[in-house]
Amino acid sequence: MTSPMLGSAGVSAQAVRLELARLLESREIRNSPQLRKLLEFLVEETLAGRAESLKEYSVGLSVFQRGADFDPRHDSIVRVQASTLRKKLEAHYTQPGTSGGLQIRIPRGSYVPEWDVIEPALASTPPPPAPATRRAWLWAAAGVAAGAGAMAGGMAWWQREQTPQTLAPALWGTFLQPQVETIVSFGAPLFFIMGNGVYVRDVRVNRKGDGDREQLEKISQSIGDAPRPQEDVYTGIGETVGVHLVSDYLRARQVTTKLANSHYLGPPDLSGRNLVIVSSMRFQTLLDSLRLPHAFEFNPANTGSLRNLRPLPGEPASYGENDGLARSSTSYARITLWPSASPEHRILSLSGRETWATQAAAQYAVDPAEQRALESRLMSDPPQGPRGTKSPYFEILLKVQGKNNRVQQTSYLTHRYLEVPLPLRFW
Repeated sequence: MTSPMLGSAGVSAQAVRLELARLLESREIRNSPQLRKLLEFLVEETLAGRAESLKEYSVGLSVFQRGADFDPRHDSIVRVQASTLRKKLEAHYTQPGTSGGLQIRIPRGSYVPEWDVIEPALASTPPPPAPATRRAWLWAAAGVAAGAGAMAGGMAWWQREQTPQTLAPALWGTFLQPQVETIVSFGAPLFFIMGNGVYVRDVRVNRKGDGDREQLEKISQSIGDAPRPQEDVYTGIGETVGVHLVSDYLRARQVTTKLANSHYLGPPDLSGRNLVIVSSMRFQTLLDSLRLPHAFEFNPANTGSLRNLRPLPGEPASYGENDGLARSSTSYARITLWPSASPEHRILSLSGRETWATQAAAQYAVDPAEQRALESRLMSDPPQGPRGTKSPYFEILLKVQGKNNRVQQTSYLTHRYLEVPLPLRFW
């Protein structure tokens, strides 16, 4: 039993959005993209003061991608999905631990959501127990034991339900599978050692066989010692912070993680696991041995630009060509999702043109607000559109503003869907 609903006038938009985020990740709704999109659209439109426009026709166009010829009399998708959503919300709020607090509901006969704060009723005081016989005492003890077992099971269930999920299932959903390990890998740049402990890093030389070694040769002649490659000496600050952010994000969702240097990963490491690689675009990683496509192709020459392989109207053919590497406050980063050795697992690459841009990619990927915006963008794409044939695999391009190698602002630029040949092949 609950007391009468308290007036919603005192409920803030922030509180409503917090409850909305919790509902979107509830077990009743989180695996249904259509219900998630419908609920979020209805709530956000109401918060924006556009509740009067929430009619069956407008919802069909905005949420379910129906065309201008949509006729609700012959296409019942909005009514059916709204009815399912109402039942899911009702089922959610009848679960243990949800009888009080802010609740969102969709009244029957309307598409305008309502929210109110429900105050849990105080439990009545039970009458004092009568003196028990020995048999009654034994039954009571058995009941206590059974109750303790049920409570333990209920607590385990509650803990599972309270485990944070994700606001971007398209990006992170596969990584949250139970009992599936994720390797979180960092890239390591190629250094050269000369003389007595002098380490040199040339961003244009990222493999032992790279030909542009003019600067290295000049330093070598000055020191009087030949450069000797050192692959596993240091990594970037951005890679270190990024690995920490991703590992914390996954562990908070009870995902078993394992840290690895990408230089030491090979095909066997992908079997039965997910993989996240946090690495500058310049660093050599396991990805270099896979035939994995990009929509924004990195050119390591000079400052390092990104070629836009499928530019949309108004987009440039490349990003970053005119940026001066040493003095630039603008960089770029990619978030790329591919299949792994088996289709049920994933490879996620978080990479920046510089190490601080790599950190920006990781920060963006775990940020709740950015996750929600990203999921909304992906959900609104049609099956066949200018960004490519919709698929589980995609690449996101980010613009990163920084100062003194520190991230100040990261913004979404565009995204593309990727066609990935399966099975994966190694060079």
